[in-house]
Amino acid sequence: MLRNMRNDFKKYSWTLWLVIIAFILGFSLIDLFSGGKISERVIANVNGREIRIDDFQRQLTQVLENYKRRNKGNISKAMIDQMHIPEQVLQNLVNSEIILSEASKFNLRTTEDELSNKIVNFPYFQRNGKFIGIKEYKRYLAIMKTNAKEFEKDLSKDILNDKLKEFITSGLTINDAELFNEFKNDTDSADLEYIVLSPEKTELNSEIDDTELKEYYNKNKDMFKSAEMRKANIIALKFDDFKKKVKLEEIEIFNYFKDNKEKFLIPARTRVLRIFLRYKKDNREDVLKKTEKIREELTAENFRETAKRISEDDRAKNGGDWGYSDWKRLTKQEQTIIDSLKENEVSGPVDSFEGFSLFVIPEKSNERQEPYEKVKPRIKSILEKQALDNLLKSKLDKIYSNIKKSKDISSVYKTEEPKLVQTGFLQSGQAVDKVDPFGYISRKLFSMKKGEIAYPVEFIKGIAIVQLTEVKKPEIEDFVKVKEKVRSALLKVKKLEKLINDSKSITVKLNNLKKKSDIDTFLKGKNLKIEKLIYKRGNNFSGLSTPPDMDEKIFSMDTGKFVMPIKLKDKAVIVKITEKVISTKQDFESTKKDYYAKKIKELKDRYFVSFILSKRNEYKVGVNGELFKKIKETVLSRFN
Repeated sequence: MLRNMRNDFKKYSWTLWLVIIAFILGFSLIDLFSGGKISERVIANVNGREIRIDDFQRQLTQVLENYKRRNKGNISKAMIDQMHIPEQVLQNLVNSEIILSEASKFNLRTTEDELSNKIVNFPYFQRNGKFIGIKEYKRYLAIMKTNAKEFEKDLSKDILNDKLKEFITSGLTINDAELFNEFKNDTDSADLEYIVLSPEKTELNSEIDDTELKEYYNKNKDMFKSAEMRKANIIALKFDDFKKKVKLEEIEIFNYFKDNKEKFLIPARTRVLRIFLRYKKDNREDVLKKTEKIREELTAENFRETAKRISEDDRAKNGGDWGYSDWKRLTKQEQTIIDSLKENEVSGPVDSFEGFSLFVIPEKSNERQEPYEKVKPRIKSILEKQALDNLLKSKLDKIYSNIKKSKDISSVYKTEEPKLVQTGFLQSGQAVDKVDPFGYISRKLFSMKKGEIAYPVEFIKGIAIVQLTEVKKPEIEDFVKVKEKVRSALLKVKKLEKLINDSKSITVKLNNLKKKSDIDTFLKGKNLKIEKLIYKRGNNFSGLSTPPDMDEKIFSMDTGKFVMPIKLKDKAVIVKITEKVISTKQDFESTKKDYYAKKIKELKDRYFVSFILSKRNEYKVGVNGELFKKIKETVLSRFN
């Protein structure tokens, strides 16, 4: 009960956990830490609304405790840093204040009756249909490591959040036609087999003449535009020119190791092998019995060979090997079983809702610390880079302070060293001769406005001040200049057309073969193979671009028969539907009420998120950066 209660509490946590966290990192955390005058007991200020230290510390502690419980205590300082949890918590508190401000504009508030009603009807404060009483209520909150004042403060914000969301989104509706299309997108599916045909090895029967080339060029001129190009003025300093000025002491290197041990951890590794047997609605129990029988004869030693023979996923040919990380894309239930297995232990059948899985862990190791002597060269490199960064920036800072208001660097900067580089026209990613061979600077130019000065611009070899001076827009190139490009493009089109025409016989042959072994032999002779896919509306074929009418083509096919090749962008596919589910108007009508409630809630949530994001820029936010770091380190020190 307590575990369910904790999960339910997460739904009632302070406001913006209700507004999807995925959007949080979309906000700029750089401009959030912009400083401003803030009291020593206040960590942030949002248009005059204060966020106090104790609120931030409490929220951060609660969130980390929730993570800790969900991960069975397996959470470290490094993980917390990597997930930016403290930054998310602070940003959520900022968003919460924005919501309160927006609510006040519409005279929205939480009344005592609304708060009281929410508490007494809260599921875990009920017993036999009645409120459990103040004493038990406070005892439950103590177990949850909070108190009535804090809980009610957060709950009040949640109520106000819901009120504002309802106020802002009250006019949103979904008409029947849109809802039915959504329903079909969610429910329609087709189990299919498909064969990808690539035109690379297709041979044409005749040469392409100039007449054909010019005709194709005239019809597709937009395909043959020049790339956009940009010019710049650059002042750059290179690390290599200053390396001799940087000297490190052994104690500096060791102190860095001592203070940053979490950065030099060898992560835990688990390698996973899986055997997967697919089932359908009518044969689930039979497949389960088959899986259990296979399990009886399985060992760590024969697992790979067995997987190659009987597994029904795309890893079968590799002995069911899901490597060290790919298995983390499996279902939560499968991941939970994997985490519980010991090295070389074989699991029992695990239901993935599409089939049964069997697992073995051929390799499992715990997280461990790398020794100082091994990481010393890396630390030295880090510290040297930091020192060089600081040295180069200090020199360029002085130059930048003199030219940042200039509309033209070249008219202001007259110093001999470092030399001003005036580039020719560059494409994005093109090397800057004698400065940046890897094209970092030229890529930066394509995110700038004409005349803009950017600093610091970091590239592999150093740091630069860059001004975009000229932009050359794409233009349709003359036929003579792009003739070979036209030839290459037309060649691909013709090869694909010929491939589709030639492959019609493959479709006919496949439909005439009845045995799977005969089909496999035939395809092997053609160097082709069958792929499997559960197709949903709007899908594609393993990353291959599909035409707009692909859904209509797929769901209009008969089952059990290969169709003639379907043309994609630069490939073709032969498809067979083995089973399909197409929802009817009657199916829709029977679930319409609940489905509408679900979809309108999703729509309102998305709209409300967009509303808060749009308001974010209207608020002046100041944060005490030093205080944030101090509290963050204090709280995170418990998770070393």
